[in-house]
Amino acid sequence: MPLSDRIRKLAQKFASPHKAHVSGSSRVGSEETECAVQPASKTRMALGEAWSASDPRTVMGERVGANSYKVNTELLDARLATTPIPTNTWWQNLIVECGDQPIVMGPYMVKSLNESVVVCAPTEMHSNTFVASAWHDDWRMDMAGSTRHVVAYDSVSVTVRYEGSTLATVPLVKGAVFATIVLDTQTVVRLSTIHAIIGVDAGDAPGSTIVQLNNGSTWLIW
Repeated sequence: MPLSDRIRKLAQKFASPHKAHVSGSSRVGSEETECAVQPASKTRMALGEAWSASDPRTVMGERVGANSYKVNTELLDARLATTPIPTNTWWQNLIVECGDQPIVMGPYMVKSLNESVVVCAPTEMHSNTFVASAWHDDWRMDMAGSTRHVVAYDSVSVTVRYEGSTLATVPLVKGAVFATIVLDTQTVVRLSTIHAIIGVDAGDAPGSTIVQLNNGSTWLIW
């Protein structure tokens, strides 16, 4: 049978009035529009209404307004607050909303808060369906009366400046084995932990201390 005849027979088959049609409805704007798939010989196409007659700029503005992950410019240095900030960066939790969520530096997770920096050596939390890092306040370094701002960043580091009763700079660098606070003035930084301290020994370096916690971790502090 020639190919043209086969195509003609297939077309007649699908146009048969014995074939069922499927119908449904879709809501467009404030009106409900019926749509149906009918035999090919009776199908007609018509132009419907636009999905939305709203100004696209208004629609996008509403969507952006509904996004809760907003950059808090109060957590940025005045110079940075007026410049474009990269999105989806590893340190963006420092400046999104309240800026109180941790960033992952590897091997540590760190929170930069007003008056304190909190360091966590995360432990694994997993099930049959996921693997995650569990946060715990391993060490909190308190600097009373200070507020923080992100003052500089690059691809592998971000710098947080603390000002107020305590003047300090906190460089957060990916892959760093130390969490560091650089103090500009003589002040007391209070260290605390949620764990029990079970051992304290002098380190090999002058002024260093080795601290053992009851969760099995050992920390070098100086």
